Amino acid sequence: MVHHGHHHHHAPDRTVVRKQPKVGRNDPCLCGSQKKFKKCCATPA
Repeated sequence: MVHHGHHHHHAPDRTVVRKQPKVGRNDPCLCGSQKKFKKCCATPA
């Protein structure tokens, strides 16, 4: 929802929980392609 002209600053209720461990850009991609993450799933198709 967007409120025009109003700025709401509040802390998020919860932190984002990732289902997968954090992957570095040079780590192997989680999809199993054997490519580096930055060359595979990190880039938008």
